[in-house]
Amino acid sequence: MKHNRISGFFAVLLCLIILFVFSFSTFAAESDRNGSLAVSFLIEDEYISDVTFNVYRVADENYQPVGAYTAYSVVLEDLLPDEFGPAATALAAFTVRDGIPADFSDITNEYGYVQFDGLQTGIYLVMGEMFTDGNTVYNPLPFLAMLPSYDTNGNAIYDITASPKYDMWQTDKKLERSVKKVWVEGNFENIRPAEITAQLLQNGSIADEVVLNEANGWSYSWSDLDPNFLWLVIEKTVPNDYAVSVEQQGTIFTVTNAYMITSGGHREPGNDTPPTLPNTGQLWWPVPILLFAGAVMLLIGVSLSRKSGKDA
Repeated sequence: MKHNRISGFFAVLLCLIILFVFSFSTFAAESDRNGSLAVSFLIEDEYISDVTFNVYRVADENYQPVGAYTAYSVVLEDLLPDEFGPAATALAAFTVRDGIPADFSDITNEYGYVQFDGLQTGIYLVMGEMFTDGNTVYNPLPFLAMLPSYDTNGNAIYDITASPKYDMWQTDKKLERSVKKVWVEGNFENIRPAEITAQLLQNGSIADEVVLNEANGWSYSWSDLDPNFLWLVIEKTVPNDYAVSVEQQGTIFTVTNAYMITSGGHREPGNDTPPTLPNTGQLWWPVPILLFAGAVMLLIGVSLSRKSGKDA
């Protein structure tokens, strides 16, 4: 009987080892899997061809910035994909200002479609180039895409398609752009800098710089701008311990600085209410290891319990 119990124990242990190896290998295969990102560009239900789209890998699947984007204080953690907009606007301005080369670039075909294949997992910034049709200028708005994305059942999708929005204006009217500064600090407003510098970008080049502070209400406006150029606004230097995001609504760029604290190796807003949004990019590799270890400990505990009961 004792021999049978020992044999049974090792049989179960062997099964657990096989289960662990299978689970871990499956996870590794999914982590190394490449995907694709397609762009379908339409204006008023009409497919638009010959529009250039540039793709940049800005973060890995765990929301951590990669490459040149490690230099920018734009935090993606704890954001859901439909909340990526302000981060995308900020990253796009940094990208054109600092001349970061695209990882992939191509133009839409006659059906307004372009596809980028062989993409590793992560978060991608997609930027379409401005173009003119008659007296109208069209500018595809930048967006962020997560690869893989997830459906409502939590299933990973490695081949995704996006349809970007766009901005438009007329070439016979001068443009205006405004910047408004917003601070999100909770109980840490005492460390706010006295001023920051905002930059007006003309097709990526710095056209003007202005200082924003309490004296001017943390805001400024530019007028009489040439409509044949793309005008963006970005913060010159993000203050230490702050993250930046930029939301464009019409001609107004709202530049938000959120004070960040470090918690468990991650940066999160330093306000009174901790983030409650799920982090769908969390690390999953420890899960099979912990499950395996827990099962082994449970099996040992049951075995010892039976032994103690027999000795009693």
